Amino acid sequence: MEKSGLMGKGRTAEVYEWGKDQVLKLFYEDTPKAVVDYEAGVGRLVSEALPVAPAVHGTVQMDHRYGILYDRVKGKSLSYHLVTNPEQGENYAKKMAELHWRIHQATCTELPQELERFSRGIAAAADWLGDKVARILDYARELSQPVAICHGDFHPDNLLVAEELVPIDWMNAYFGSPCGDVARTCLILQSPHLLGLVPQEIQAAVSQQIRLIHDSYLTEYLRLSGASQAEIEAWFLPVMAARLRERVPGEEQWLLTEINQRLATL
Repeated sequence: MEKSGLMGKGRTAEVYEWGKDQVLKLFYEDTPKAVVDYEAGVGRLVSEALPVAPAVHGTVQMDHRYGILYDRVKGKSLSYHLVTNPEQGENYAKKMAELHWRIHQATCTELPQELERFSRGIAAAADWLGDKVARILDYARELSQPVAICHGDFHPDNLLVAEELVPIDWMNAYFGSPCGDVARTCLILQSPHLLGLVPQEIQAAVSQQIRLIHDSYLTEYLRLSGASQAEIEAWFLPVMAARLRERVPGEEQWLLTEINQRLATL
C-alpha cells in the first residue's frame, strides 16, 4: 500500500491517506526515528486505555522519512468548526470539557510521569527563568500528583469532529493531575498567540468568541469533575514555565509577566 492524497500538514509532519481506513502521519526528514517510535509507543498505550483515541497500526519508512499509521477519523478539526459555526461555540466547548473529563477517568502508569515531564520542560526554559527554576520546581513538587491519563496538549486543533469528538496527537501524553492538563488547555485558549493569527479588524470579535469557549469549557469541566477553580489555578505556574520552552510567537513576555506575578504571591 502507498500513501495517497495529502490531508494536512503541521510543524512536524504531513498527514496522508493510507487506504480507506488509515492515515499516515509522515514526519519531516529532520525528525529522528527515536522520536517517531516514541510517539507510536505512546499512541499504542493510550488507545489501549482509551478506545476514543485512534489506534496505531505500525510505523513505516519512505523517502528518508519515518511515519506512523493511525486509524482514519473522518472529520475536520474543532478549530475549523468553531470558525465556520461560531454560534455553536458554547455547545462545542461543553463537549470539549466532557471529553477531557472522560479522558481523565483512565489511568496508564506506563506513560511518562507528570512531574518528570514538567521538570524537564521547566529546566529547558532556564534561559528565560534563570534562578526562578528551582523555586518553580519546588512549588510543582508540592502539588497533588494523581495518576490520570493526561493528553498534554488538549485544544481545538487536536480534536476532530466526527460522530463524537476524537482526540488526536498524543505525543505529549503523561499520567498525573487532571488539573494540570486543564490548566494547559486554559492557557492555550488565553494565549495572545491566537489573536496574532487573525486580522486586526476582527480581533475584538474573535477575542470575545475565544473567551466564551474558554469560560464554557472550564465551567463545564469543573461541574463534571467536582474540581475547584483554585485547584486549576494552582497549576498555572509550572504549566506556564514549561510552556516557555516551546517558543510560541507572541507568548514569551506574556508568560514571563504571569510567572513573575504568581511567584510574587508564593
